[in-house]
Amino acid sequence: MARLTTLPIEIINEVIEKLEPIHRLTLRNVSRNFRTAVDSHGIGCEEAVMSLRPDNKVVLTIDGEQVVPFNNLDVILKDELDDICVVFESEDQEKRRNLVKYLASTLKNLENLENLCTVRNLEFNGLKALEILLLLPFFNVQGSLHIERITGVEKLEELVQLSQWKKVSRLNWYNQTVNVALLGNFFHIPWFYIVVDSFSVDNAVGIRDDLLKNGSFQYCYIRFPDMEMNIPELARVFKPDYTDGESFEYGHAFTVTLNSSSFCIRRNE
Repeated sequence: MARLTTLPIEIINEVIEKLEPIHRLTLRNVSRNFRTAVDSHGIGCEEAVMSLRPDNKVVLTIDGEQVVPFNNLDVILKDELDDICVVFESEDQEKRRNLVKYLASTLKNLENLENLCTVRNLEFNGLKALEILLLLPFFNVQGSLHIERITGVEKLEELVQLSQWKKVSRLNWYNQTVNVALLGNFFHIPWFYIVVDSFSVDNAVGIRDDLLKNGSFQYCYIRFPDMEMNIPELARVFKPDYTDGESFEYGHAFTVTLNSSSFCIRRNE
């Protein structure tokens, strides 16, 4: 009986074709020939999730299956994936720095091979603006970019200048305060929730005149410090005959809800 490692390349390719992605990674570690064959064929997964868990354990999963070891990441990212998610749940700053450094190095190697990491949908969850800034330039996002649970705003001014920032389609920034002067950098996003350090009539005018011209806009919620403000003056930016109430329609397309600490507007279904 022929040894597995001496099979003709045609047979090896047939074997690889029938294997699930997780098993292709296992086969890749059998020999140099198998590694070359698998790398040529591709891993073939659709989704990759890279996680730094609360216990500081770094975990990589593809299509719901955990991958060991983590150093298979480069060959996984060579394929065009449907979904990539990077999740940080640990507050250990050294662990975070080391993982960002490793991810950036791996992605940089792909770039050196003239191959940005192409993905249909990308999500960053629990990262700081600085961490996203270091990773995002290496991705070629074809579809949507989701940013959830931002944990730090340092370098936000630089992050919003990246060309990839225009790909953001959902942003949930509820636990960090953003300088309201940067509010206009969010107006291309169809769905976002942010906390700003203040809010004024001028900001409301900007939302009316700029944000609502975004044909894909669906929802925004803006929270700010509870302050004494002229609610009727804010409301009349959208409804000149406003008299009272927290919620009202703007035209027939949108519903506005506001009070002394938040502003919300959503497109009506």
